[in-house]
Amino acid sequence: MDGALAIAQGKIGNALQFDGSGVHIRVADPEAFVANADFTWCAWINTSNPGGGILAKTSPDPGSDVQGAKTLFLDGGLLVFDVGWVGAVEGVTPVADGRWHYVSVTVTLGGAADTIQFYVDGALDAQGQLNVDQFPEEGFPIHIGLDPRVPGEPISVPFTGLIDEVAIYDRALSENEIANNAASTAGPALAVGPKESWQPCGLGGKRTSPGSTRVQVWTHLDTCGALEGRVAIWDERTVKHPSDSPIDQLGDPTP
Repeated sequence: MDGALAIAQGKIGNALQFDGSGVHIRVADPEAFVANADFTWCAWINTSNPGGGILAKTSPDPGSDVQGAKTLFLDGGLLVFDVGWVGAVEGVTPVADGRWHYVSVTVTLGGAADTIQFYVDGALDAQGQLNVDQFPEEGFPIHIGLDPRVPGEPISVPFTGLIDEVAIYDRALSENEIANNAASTAGPALAVGPKESWQPCGLGGKRTSPGSTRVQVWTHLDTCGALEGRVAIWDERTVKHPSDSPIDQLGDPTP
């Protein structure tokens, strides 16, 4: 591990502060997060940097440039969703203005023309089509704050700024559902079951500062009032996670 992520005031409670050095979060146990199916990725971001990786499901190896990787990142201050060796779709609303924005991408499979939609602050921003599941997934982990696969290219620029309230769903949310999440002052509003039904998956997490920031994965999505000082990833399916699945903070990906 090379360096550490700081804790800063977030949109809701605390957030992780990325300094552009390449230090980021990697969540293993890839079987829990299928990206060759319908899904939604959401996060609050605050940055003035026009480039930087937000979320990715890709190889952890720098320079790998693998087929089928998926990445949500900024380029020119706009949202971009890229599928490795397939293509990319771009948003139209600038979000790198030093203010908080709730950004989301949804994917709905439809044969060779899958629909990608971007949302900014709960409103539809842009949409396009890609063959998202053209290539099989290869057990890629989830990355927060960087896609390390093509150093030197816009897709692999490290994030600089704040990321808060990361959420992953296993279906394409509606505009209304995303708007409700964006309007919530206590974490994502969308719930799939009673609060007593969700339990932590047993995933640990390396502290990213002297505080208690860590990534935690839950088996059910629900509004969680105890998000202070950590990024939470939700998965709407009931899944099992090995108790020793690693969650790592990574250093500079340059070999």
